[in-house]
Amino acid sequence: SQTGVGAGPFVLDPTRAYKLRLELVGTALTVLLDNEIVLTATDASFVRGGAGLWAYAPTVGSAARFRDFRVSPMTYVPVAAFSPPAGC
Repeated sequence: SQTGVGAGPFVLDPTRAYKLRLELVGTALTVLLDNEIVLTATDASFVRGGAGLWAYAPTVGSAARFRDFRVSPMTYVPVAAFSPPAGC
């Protein structure tokens, strides 16, 4: 069974390729399509586990193709460094 965490109001063009990226940080999920955020959600039930892709084809003959599927850890880059004043 599938569990949904959100839906977006976008229509995909089946004649072109898209760059899809999913970022999971803690309980926050962000979906980017061609580097634009199209969906954000929060769900604590997906803090660990596997990854996979699934597509729904509403008409006979529809198909989804995926290329270059990768799972990798995100690298943490601090935005700013803070050092407390001496004596604190």
